[in-house]
Amino acid sequence: LSGQLETYNQSTKPQTHQYIDLQKLFEPITKAAFVIKSQNDIKPTLEKAIKIATSGRKGPVHITLPVDVMERKVSKRSGSLALKIKSDKISTQMAAVEKAANVIKKSKYPVLFFGQQAQYLSENVRRMIGKISIPVMTSFLGKGSFNEANPLSLGTVSRHVKDKLKDVLDKADLFIVVGYDYIEGVHPSIFQEKEIVYIDTISPAEEKIIKSTVSLVGDIRENTDALFKSLENLNYKSKWLLSFIKGIRHARYQQVLDAQELKSFPLNPFFVMQAVQKAMAGDEHIVSDVGNHKQAVGLGFRAKRPLTIHFSNGLSTMGFSLPFAAGIRFAKGTKDKILVICGDGGFLMNVQELETIKRYNLNIKIIIFVDNAFGMIKSNLLAKYQRVKNLDFTNPDFKYLAKSFGIEHISVKGKQDIQTKLKKLLGAKHTTLMTIPIKYS
Repeated sequence: LSGQLETYNQSTKPQTHQYIDLQKLFEPITKAAFVIKSQNDIKPTLEKAIKIATSGRKGPVHITLPVDVMERKVSKRSGSLALKIKSDKISTQMAAVEKAANVIKKSKYPVLFFGQQAQYLSENVRRMIGKISIPVMTSFLGKGSFNEANPLSLGTVSRHVKDKLKDVLDKADLFIVVGYDYIEGVHPSIFQEKEIVYIDTISPAEEKIIKSTVSLVGDIRENTDALFKSLENLNYKSKWLLSFIKGIRHARYQQVLDAQELKSFPLNPFFVMQAVQKAMAGDEHIVSDVGNHKQAVGLGFRAKRPLTIHFSNGLSTMGFSLPFAAGIRFAKGTKDKILVICGDGGFLMNVQELETIKRYNLNIKIIIFVDNAFGMIKSNLLAKYQRVKNLDFTNPDFKYLAKSFGIEHISVKGKQDIQTKLKKLLGAKHTTLMTIPIKYS
């Protein structure tokens, strides 16, 4: 919801001072955008907005409220302002579930692909995945929806890394695609020439990017529960060998480690993520900003619980991590530990959020990977054009920057002290900032 100039000040010819058409601005990045033009429109507009936001594939809706409309009095005769929201929930279609189960039963090497909405699957489904032995790969936004310490986890798919997952993709004869949105950055070409069981709130025909063998459209959790119960009744088990999956997992991890110098200083980002993994108790939330470090978080850290590791959506917005972490704290309260991992470029884009974090005593731990550059842009341009310009910068003195906000600072000077200092960071009672010199290649 955004405020707006008075309705009589919204002429665009000539341009009114401080006016911009917010409805047009937000339409490309929301499910819908509305303008409340009368006090009588408030209730029906809010009801419509909430219904759109929560129906089908959930997403944001923007409402513009002009100042003069906001200041008008609402007559008692207009009735109650209590909102009435009707659910458009689609009931599980058992005929489609049985068809999907039979398609899977005929396959030898099915693979599960989990998108963001798979974060909400039941523990019963996760248990049955192990019983019927189907390997799982996820998008970045789906990371954590399946325990990556499980032998059947293939980890996170990255479009930036040439990958040993190709061996799995070549062998697979069917994909079970759950809660996947094209905006998550995984191209549907990885599913091509395979049979597909598609589970989502909208049909693949609406997205026009996947042609499924059978679709289960409706409540993702309920449809997935019904499907796996049916597979259990059929006594289905795939032909995948755990030794093969384990080999792929090891090869994937090794390929990113071998591409880096682990003994160097500044530190290798994957070495840092190994140290973070060792230092964590397992109850933390990790928020990753956008940049080269995101690959280290996505591929070098094993998430074990749903909804505990957070990335920016398909827009991949630098500077996302600090305000998002603050939002988690406001939503979750004081119990959960929250760790932000960001690059220096992304951190400086929203450094002012430290004031909010300090003022509300949000107790957020922050790690900055320092390479004095916009690292991902730099590496991409070097790979493509063999030259770059204006992508290096000089950082502030982070010790005094943190001090100016009243925040403790920890500096990592070498490999030998990182584990001790990570333990100190995660055990701190207040917001603390840690800087780690990083070398990406």
